[in-house]
Amino acid sequence: MPAILLQGMGLGFSASAMPGPFQSFMVSESLLKGAKKTWLLAFVPLISDIPIVVITMLALNQTAAWFLSSLRVVGGVFIIYLAYSAFKESKQTAQTTEVKPINILKALSINFTNPNVWIYWTTIGASLVITNWHNNKALAVLFFVSFYAAMALSNLLLIFVFAKAAKNHGRLRNLLLIASILILLGFGLYNLFIGLTRFV
Repeated sequence: MPAILLQGMGLGFSASAMPGPFQSFMVSESLLKGAKKTWLLAFVPLISDIPIVVITMLALNQTAAWFLSSLRVVGGVFIIYLAYSAFKESKQTAQTTEVKPINILKALSINFTNPNVWIYWTTIGASLVITNWHNNKALAVLFFVSFYAAMALSNLLLIFVFAKAAKNHGRLRNLLLIASILILLGFGLYNLFIGLTRFV
């Protein structure tokens, strides 16, 4: 039992620490709106991953290449839109004290269209869960719980660290915000390019 617990926690922490469009979105939102308004984003993967886990477990290692490429194209366009929205909102925030609430639907969409999540569950996650389920159903449940608990805690830490830095240092906040928007834009362009090249 400790082994599967450590395995789930380790993979959860590494998944959260790995740079990606969702992490960049969380950072930009925490810089713009603070931790009190963005902490819920830490738990988005618990919701957005449900259909991904179900689909990949039903069709283990049989996800068509065109499907992942299509996800990259759709996700790339959406991430570019989010980068533009973050840039636009940063301008509005600088001119007014009113802060818009977070958009959970945007966060769910960006994570659902992230091909890395699909690839992880197709190649690693689903096989681990299925193997553990056959051996011991309790272990499979424990893997899920430890994986997403570690991911949520890592996400919360990321949000609070960047929100704290933004609150105490105005200039640092602006630099980090610009960096997060550029990273978000970079992920969008990269996914769009890779996705389109698969169809050429």
